[in-house]
Amino acid sequence: MEIKLQESLREIITEIPEQRRRLPVSLEAVVPDSMEDLSRVALVRPAVWLKSKEPTARGLLVQGELRAVVLGLGESGKLNAVSLSRPFEIEFEPGESVPENRSQVQLTIGSMEARLVNPRKISALFEITAVLYAWKPESMVYDAKAEESRGLHLRVEDRTTPMAVASGEKSFVLSQQLPLPERPGDLLYVQTALTVEDVSPLGSRAIVKGQCRIELGFDTEGNPGFRTLSVPYSQILELPVEDAEQFLITPAVCSCYTELSDTIAGDRVLETEVHGLLQMTAYSSQRFCLPVDAYSNLAPLDVQRQEITVGCRTPRESITAIAEGAPELPEDWAAPEALLPGPVQTERNGEVLRLTAPVDLIYRTKTGELAVIRRSVAGQTTLTKGDEVLSISPGDPELTPNALRLPVTVCLCAAAEERLERVTGLELDSEAPFDQAKLPAAVLAARGDGDLWTLARRWHSTVEAIEEQNREAGPEDLLLIIRERF
Repeated sequence: MEIKLQESLREIITEIPEQRRRLPVSLEAVVPDSMEDLSRVALVRPAVWLKSKEPTARGLLVQGELRAVVLGLGESGKLNAVSLSRPFEIEFEPGESVPENRSQVQLTIGSMEARLVNPRKISALFEITAVLYAWKPESMVYDAKAEESRGLHLRVEDRTTPMAVASGEKSFVLSQQLPLPERPGDLLYVQTALTVEDVSPLGSRAIVKGQCRIELGFDTEGNPGFRTLSVPYSQILELPVEDAEQFLITPAVCSCYTELSDTIAGDRVLETEVHGLLQMTAYSSQRFCLPVDAYSNLAPLDVQRQEITVGCRTPRESITAIAEGAPELPEDWAAPEALLPGPVQTERNGEVLRLTAPVDLIYRTKTGELAVIRRSVAGQTTLTKGDEVLSISPGDPELTPNALRLPVTVCLCAAAEERLERVTGLELDSEAPFDQAKLPAAVLAARGDGDLWTLARRWHSTVEAIEEQNREAGPEDLLLIIRERF
């Protein structure tokens, strides 16, 4: 005889296993006629933009654009900027369609190399790393009760665990007129990046605050200059749920437009318009009250069970690691002009995260010429079990006579899985009931023979009855167990 379970459902979203793709992208560009011949490549400043996400039958198609500015030294010793760009596509196939508002895509540049084919042509090779975090809607049982049946006993576990409850995204535009501390000449390049610093829940909304980091390279009458500016932003995300507790947010730059202009007062300003995207997943603690075991004191009971794996990612505080190396300054070194870090490479071995990065040192020689050397820095930091790296952001390098140091901000999330077991079906063998006359009316059992649930099932009693009958028993006393009577 089937004993029916009355189940209550709750709508959640469950994570699709993370997917990673690596895409090599090659670019070529001809030096404009207005520029002099180039003698060598000095710097490469790349950027990768997320343009669109489109669901497909088996996953998600990501479209982006790789943009790079190659700074080459001309025969006169002046820095010249050559722009390169190329659109690209990356398709993820987790096996089912992924709506764009239930996905987070992170694009980073893993490695890069540029060279002169000849004094009028530049070739560059980049590797783009794309990571997809995606979720799908699902109905999950959070409460279940069995219909009334004489002699049936359920063991229920009450548990609370964080789970993803909503996902979404928001596009925004950050327009700003930024005053510059000096009057730069021509812009060589602009590089932007978005970071998230704080997320505050407010009912069915989340207030996201962060920074837009803008790196500028410019040339003033043959003298290069480099500046880094930070623009704060604040956005409100509308949520389909109330009282979310934690958020996982991946920011992305979709495009950027900049221009140098003069104000009426004669000041030089930078007009910026950054198009960004905030990709969000919200988490909250969910309570489950589920039967995990059952028995009957009337007849054999067949119990069907299901194991549910619930995974979640919750953000952790960022950590700062230091990568360093020997500067090994050349003999013609006179004074530094700028220190510019390249993409940070990571390698994880257990709980140790190793970091390596190139740093370009732009300097003046003793004869006043402009020169560039590249040095490498390395370091490591220790993570805790379950930590996953969300993003890596290099800071401003520091140069001393004996060391070159690069602070690196590592944004982390704690990834955890919890297994929940629940009873999904009960079948009572009512045609072969226990012979009550042959069952012992009472027994004495040692506490070490099992927990109260095990003892109650073995001797056809109940947990409540054993507790009541042994209220005055000491820890060393035998337990009196009386059979349930009908």
